[in-house]
Amino acid sequence: MVLLSLLSFADTSPRVELDKNCSIRILSKTNPITGKITFAGKKKFNFVDGSGESSIDLLIVRQNKELTLRFKSPAEICVPMSLEITLFTQKDKQVPLKSNSKENCKGSMIFNFGGMFGKDNLKKIFKEEGIQAIMFEDVDHNLLRYDLKPQDKQELQQVLACLLNV
Repeated sequence: MVLLSLLSFADTSPRVELDKNCSIRILSKTNPITGKITFAGKKKFNFVDGSGESSIDLLIVRQNKELTLRFKSPAEICVPMSLEITLFTQKDKQVPLKSNSKENCKGSMIFNFGGMFGKDNLKKIFKEEGIQAIMFEDVDHNLLRYDLKPQDKQELQQVLACLLNV
C-alpha cells in the first residue's frame, strides 16, 4: 500500500519543463520512490591528450541543486584518493578542484558542486566560461592534460547553462 502511494505521488509530482534548446541537450528522470528529478547531459564530452592517443570522457549530472562532473577514462589511469585537478575554462581561468572519489585505477573522477559540498561559486564560473581542459597527476606523478575537442566547446557550454538553469 505504501509503495502504491509513493508511486502515485511520483506520477502526480510537478514535472519540470525544459525549453526546447535544453530538451535536445539534457534528459531528465524522476525517481519513482523519492520523487527527485535527475538531469544529465545527453552525451559524454570527450577530452583528448596532446598526442590524441589517450582520452577521458565527461558526463555532467544535476540532482536538486547539486552539480556533478564525472570524468572516466576508457584506458587504465590510476588516480589517488582526493585527487587534485586543475580545470581550465574556455577563457583560460584555472580552477583547482579536489575529487570526491576513492583511489582507483579505472580513471574515474567525481567532482560535486553545491549542496553540502559548498562549491556553488564554481558553478557560476562554469556556466559563464565553460570547461576547456583538465590537468592532474596520476599515482606515478605523471602530469596529464586532456583538452576538449574544439567542435564540442559550444555544446558543452550550452549543456552547462541548461543544467545550471533547471
